[in-house]
Amino acid sequence: KSNEAAELKPTDDKAYIELGRSYQDQGKPSEAEASFKRAIELNPKDDEAYIELGKSYRDLGKFSETEASFKKAIELNPRNDGAYIELGCFYLERGRPFDQNKFSEAEELFKKAIELNPRNYRAYLELWRFYREQDKFSETEELFNKVIEINPRDDGAYVELGLLYQDQDKFSEAEASFKKAIEFNPGNVGAYIYLGWLYQKQGKLSEAEASFKKAIETNPRHDGAYGALNVLYIEMGKMELARKYAKEVRDLRLNFYYPITVSNYQKFKAILDKRGITYVCVQYPMRNVEPLKKIFQGNDKGIIFVDNEEIFKDEVAKYGRQNVFIDMFGGEFGHCTKKGNRLLAENIANVILKEVFGK
Repeated sequence: KSNEAAELKPTDDKAYIELGRSYQDQGKPSEAEASFKRAIELNPKDDEAYIELGKSYRDLGKFSETEASFKKAIELNPRNDGAYIELGCFYLERGRPFDQNKFSEAEELFKKAIELNPRNYRAYLELWRFYREQDKFSETEELFNKVIEINPRDDGAYVELGLLYQDQDKFSEAEASFKKAIEFNPGNVGAYIYLGWLYQKQGKLSEAEASFKKAIETNPRHDGAYGALNVLYIEMGKMELARKYAKEVRDLRLNFYYPITVSNYQKFKAILDKRGITYVCVQYPMRNVEPLKKIFQGNDKGIIFVDNEEIFKDEVAKYGRQNVFIDMFGGEFGHCTKKGNRLLAENIANVILKEVFGK
């Protein structure tokens, strides 16, 4: 329908915006970019086109263009609350590892969006996430009440509240929040996975298993759910089932990587190649290295791959996942404990010593 709209109205910028959004939904960021640029050619003052173009740039890993596009939308329409939210989210994600000043600026952008539109619940939700990452519990609970006031059936808000309670070890409250999210939206895969992790953290392994299986039933192609079951079965000592789900998640990942992930890896390699620097490419703990290698298929010269699958699986099988992971945000892995970080560092060092120095 969006294609038809652009063909019927070749001079209508809104038709090209809809076409671009259709491409975004199909996971085609390059085609989306071209459509939004055409919309801007037709109407250089269309702030919505710049917002959508910024999203496409972000998906393609063109981060300086992303920032410029969102800022242009604000310049064209300083009262567009959505533009402030998108720029704030971009700073939240990019600023955290790369620029602390931009990370902090995200807070003011979300507040500006709320000032412009006090009923925009997404602005409250993003500000809430900003506070939660900094363990500002009182601010997050206050914002939750505002989000629920605006949208009482927001399942995403209840998931966030569950994570907030989990961070404070308020397990019964976290469980109730995740279940509330599922009540309002039985298709919320993340709620089932988070509920499963909560059960696993408390040693309720059969309940965790049921919750992860429900996530797969809800979305049979969600790799995180298969990964979570893989780790659970390792912890339970059910190695045949662990291998089964490890294969499932490996097959899913061999067939798909987000375009932005592929773009970032390949751009980084191109930079290192120009400088004659060997690329040490490290796979996440617990994950199979083959999907990572596939990204560089035919272009893997000058790369040392570090496989962290078996050493972490052995550790989890012997001592449990909480010995090496603080959480499980990645499905079958999470942020590492001191023990996990040491295991990771030693394995990376050993691979470099072997591949580079022959030791």
